[in-house]
Amino acid sequence: MNWRPGQPVCLGTERFELRSLGEGDATERYLGWLRDAEVMRYVNARRDETTLEELRSFIRRHDNRDNFLLGIFTKSGGLHIGNLSAECHPIHRTAKLGVLIGDRAFWGKRAVLEVRTIFLDFLFGPAAMVKVWGPCYAHNVPALFNYRMLGFTVEGVQRSHVVCDGERMDVVNFAMFREDWQALRAASGK
Repeated sequence: MNWRPGQPVCLGTERFELRSLGEGDATERYLGWLRDAEVMRYVNARRDETTLEELRSFIRRHDNRDNFLLGIFTKSGGLHIGNLSAECHPIHRTAKLGVLIGDRAFWGKRAVLEVRTIFLDFLFGPAAMVKVWGPCYAHNVPALFNYRMLGFTVEGVQRSHVVCDGERMDVVNFAMFREDWQALRAASGK
């Protein structure tokens, strides 16, 4: 891949295309996800009436250098179904992951496993990260499953760290190191 810091990112899997979002991707469909309490249940973000301009501003903050926001689009039809994000620390070479599958028709369809795999290849490859990590609400069973299926390990638990559905909840922090990812990919023949 011939990517340079600051350039848009374009990646592909069997079913999906991932690309850096632009202001034109701030749509009513995307806003609908942000206003859906079930979609946003385990996301650390405001759940109020975000405006199109606020969404455009959020997208602009991702520079394809230290902050990435990739839309997940179906190869068949180009439907925007969700996003992947990474906040990278350029000195420490670490990246914090985020994911949102806004289109409920893709819940439970292994979309996260498919797209996160290619995103990890990018982060550990051209983006030169050494460690990738992600927080997960302790009751978010699909996210726990996805992290474990990709070979992430639990680094720690922040006890009673967030409020979800009116209750205090733990946050589980998962991590993956470049050498571990490379070993997993080599073992799978990729």
